[in-house]
Amino acid sequence: MELAPRPRLALPSTARQPFPLLHSRPMGSIRCECLRGFAPKFQKDWDLQHWSGGCTRIKPLNCNGGDGFRQVRWVKYPDMLSFWLNTSMGLDECKAECFKNCSCTAYANSFITNGGTGCLMWFGELIDTKQHYGADSKQNIYVRVPVSELGLEEEKEKKRPMEIILISIASGVLISAFINGGVLLMARLKRRVKENNEDLELPVIKMATIVQATNYFSMENMIGVGGFGPVYGVIY
Repeated sequence: MELAPRPRLALPSTARQPFPLLHSRPMGSIRCECLRGFAPKFQKDWDLQHWSGGCTRIKPLNCNGGDGFRQVRWVKYPDMLSFWLNTSMGLDECKAECFKNCSCTAYANSFITNGGTGCLMWFGELIDTKQHYGADSKQNIYVRVPVSELGLEEEKEKKRPMEIILISIASGVLISAFINGGVLLMARLKRRVKENNEDLELPVIKMATIVQATNYFSMENMIGVGGFGPVYGVIY
């Protein structure tokens, strides 16, 4: 069977295997991949888009307090091959109930309206899980995985805000240093211009002084003629 166009997606029989996740993207593009924490059983077949082998866990589960749940958002729930339904429980109660049963591989709200109500649990393999990026963001499922994987994710999530803070601080310091350096440079340039102007200032001599020094522009004191007129030798 071939993939049907959006919005009615049909998972091909070759992909109806344990723990794949079918992605429905804009423009009708579709691809199948393993859920996080899982890997293809036969990678060469997956490279050719032959998904018949399904997926297998990268790390085994540890039911004695060694498991956790990873949220997968915007999904069409897996097939109801082996499940348990309670319409009166909340999501936290559902999680606790799934923890108690080592065969429980995933849980979710059975109804997503009004903030989400009810409890739906799956047992065994998760078959035909589709991810629609335009679906309701509350249509989420929580898949059981080893807690060691969740620890790595939590560590990454903790480091990410710190990295953002450090980058912001470093950027602020660089910007501040750039602005301060620019201000200091402008002040230094203004100071140099002012000093140069002061050095170029010529003394002001009164006309009466010039007349007296040249003996009323006497020809006896004239020593030559330049481009701007006669040149007089004076004792000042």
